[in-house]
Amino acid sequence: MSALANAVEMVKSGAPRIIRCDEELREYTDALFRLTAKNKPTGAELDTIDLLTLPVTDYESKGRVAPEVSPEPRKVA
Repeated sequence: MSALANAVEMVKSGAPRIIRCDEELREYTDALFRLTAKNKPTGAELDTIDLLTLPVTDYESKGRVAPEVSPEPRKVA
C-alpha cells in the first residue's frame, strides 16, 4: 500500500496544505525559517523545506497587496 493511501488522514494530522490566510502563511514561514537556519539539515528536513516552500510561493504569487495608507501630513515648523 502506498504511503499516500490515506491522504485525508495525512492532511488531518497536519500535513502541508493550501495556505488560505496570512496567519497560515506566518506559520509556514516560521517553520521554514527554523529549518533553513539549521547548519546541517537532514534529508527529511530538506524534503520538508521543499514541500513547505510550494504552498508559500503559491500563496504569495496570488498577488497579496498591502493595504493602502495615506501619508501623514507634514508638520511645518
